[in-house]
Amino acid sequence: MSFYGPNYLKLRKMLEEGYESKTALHGILKKQRAGEELTDTESGQLRMVYDMFGYDEVQYYERQLFHAKGKYPELDDMLSGGKYLDDDVLTSMFDKKITSLIDDFAARADDLKGKENAIDEAMVLVDEFLEYDIPELLKDRKSLNDIIRPLNDNGVDPQGKLDVLTDALGQIQYSDNMSPEYLAHNLRGMKAHVNTLPQAQKVHKKKSGTADDTEFWDEEISYEEGRYTAPEKKDRDMVSDAGYSQFGGNIVKEGRYTPVDLPVDTTYTTSEGFMPVANPRQQGDFSEIDAAGQKLKEQLGDVEAKRSTSTRTRSFYPEDHTGLDKKADSITAEIEAEIARLKKKKTGGIIKKAGGGFMGRPLYDD
Repeated sequence: MSFYGPNYLKLRKMLEEGYESKTALHGILKKQRAGEELTDTESGQLRMVYDMFGYDEVQYYERQLFHAKGKYPELDDMLSGGKYLDDDVLTSMFDKKITSLIDDFAARADDLKGKENAIDEAMVLVDEFLEYDIPELLKDRKSLNDIIRPLNDNGVDPQGKLDVLTDALGQIQYSDNMSPEYLAHNLRGMKAHVNTLPQAQKVHKKKSGTADDTEFWDEEISYEEGRYTAPEKKDRDMVSDAGYSQFGGNIVKEGRYTPVDLPVDTTYTTSEGFMPVANPRQQGDFSEIDAAGQKLKEQLGDVEAKRSTSTRTRSFYPEDHTGLDKKADSITAEIEAEIARLKKKKTGGIIKKAGGGFMGRPLYDD
């Protein structure tokens, strides 16, 4: 049930404009959820809010605030015990939720390989991820951010990983290359990408879904006396808000994921001669490493493009080359460290050395 009436809007406006009021109400509601007894002052404040705005309206606001409750054991434990809401723990918790969901869908894509109507089913799988699971994650993130601190910074998803994932899924949703192999390949690439985001994306100030995003749940509100509009946002609108926009949002251009085509081999047929055919990766392959490598190539390309453009201006000095060199080195070090980590994980901790051979030194480090 949604409340579009003036009392709900007045409650929203009061909380948006009054940091102390929002902090106080959130504190009282969290205390209630923990089963703690309210003080006489707190009980009086809550009754006043009910009297001013209506019980149903406050309950509706409370359901939005605690949308994530019951889905994350760490959060439930903190709320039920009245414990300190450790944002580092909750940030790690939410990060694991994102990556585990990618893993689940990649495994489901693997299961479609070889099935009848596999391409159609792969398309349905992307739709399910983007239209059902992503909106729930977006709502969870907003809920967690509001629970942790009523008005602050980038919250439990400081790098905007969920936004980058949402944008990436949108890019492949209607791809002409769609197949279970293509989907699984790119999902693992997305996982590698969101875990190795460029510095520009990490430090970018986020807007959608943060604690100070006052229009996450509802469309823009008109507070004019006698007129009010607050239609509840549809899931697709929340997904749209989280995607990439050249006019601003949670994603910078450098942070976007670029869909990766499957590797190709050639095979000989008597009718067609040598023809390219898809060489789908198997489960547990190195597609995450491929994606990280491609990202490295793209980001270094962006640096060189900036160098090429800047050298044509009079204000570009030799020290500017040094700055770009340092940026390229930083990008390379960050992504190569991630590639090394992925290789170690894929091989169970065994890293293959270059060179060697059975006559040389051992090929593997312990």
